[in-house]
Amino acid sequence: SEGVAQLLTKVAELKNTQRVSNNPEKQAEFEVDSTGVEAKLMDVNDNVLAHLFVGKITPGFLSSYVRAADANDVYVAQGNLQSVFNKGTRTWKDRTIFDFNKGIVTELNISSPEEMVELRLDANGTWQMLKPEASAANTTEVDNLLTTLSGLDTDDFADAQDDLAEYGLDTPQSVISAALNDGTTATLYIGNEAEGKLYVKRDDSNTVFRLFKSNVDR
Repeated sequence: SEGVAQLLTKVAELKNTQRVSNNPEKQAEFEVDSTGVEAKLMDVNDNVLAHLFVGKITPGFLSSYVRAADANDVYVAQGNLQSVFNKGTRTWKDRTIFDFNKGIVTELNISSPEEMVELRLDANGTWQMLKPEASAANTTEVDNLLTTLSGLDTDDFADAQDDLAEYGLDTPQSVISAALNDGTTATLYIGNEAEGKLYVKRDDSNTVFRLFKSNVDR
């Protein structure tokens, strides 16, 4: 993600820094102790690649204090690094709901309290509506829906709940399902609305996302 890439770039730049102290008693002053942000980067085998403390910004507001966890030396590094490292759990989560090629969708089914819509790609590559009535489909609307669904990212995450009824996802009010030509389907359940956002989830995952209602309505 963009946040991870930015973090890794900042870590790589830390070699070009200026030392300002090696006095352990001043670590609290620079907030490069437990009062700062502790960051640990590890590889796929859980080997530690970097372990450091990111402290407060400097008086000029253009740099930050940093210290390697196994050393007393405190350095000045460019930028407000706490804003890079201290983003909170929600920011680091993968925000992807769906990521597939919209060109391999062969069928769309949309159910809501109002109606059931079934769309299918015919042998000529043209979208046809089968329900609620048989007719040629509005290709612009179909393409807009496919573009949105195939690259859908969440706006936020819901708190974990064992009971999906809390979010109206035990019996979702609406369901959007896309059949792909590889035999798989991408299905989105849509539940209750709260504070302008809808609770949604994939049919094959327990993660509950929150989407702005305006993004779903379009």
